[in-house]
Amino acid sequence: MSAAAGADADAATCSCHVPTPPPEECAEAAEALDALLHAETQARLQRRTLQGTSTGDWEEPFPYCSVFAPPCMFPIRTAPLPLFMSDDSVVSGIRASLLKERQDSAVAEAAMEEAELAALELKCMLLESTP
Repeated sequence: MSAAAGADADAATCSCHVPTPPPEECAEAAEALDALLHAETQARLQRRTLQGTSTGDWEEPFPYCSVFAPPCMFPIRTAPLPLFMSDDSVVSGIRASLLKERQDSAVAEAAMEEAELAALELKCMLLESTP
């Protein structure tokens, strides 16, 4: 019996087996915790419904979805885009030089046609004058 009495004495001196009372700030009734949980659940549901109505247009699928472009990736647009740097000085300079080259080539081509026409007229006059 002395061994059993020694075990009881050891159990009484060991503080790790003795449950500690809950702190005062956490000691709330289960009904109060249930009410708090229910209120938080209702607030979350209301927030989700508001988010669902406000972001309804975001959840539309992309017009082009395939293995190479799944819905989580933006599709690659291959349509030609209009020139957006029309007021840029470099682009304006290039455009002006191309336009000047085209006009110069058109003038040179017109002059060559007139020279060829004059040469043909001269040839015809020479052929008519020789017997």
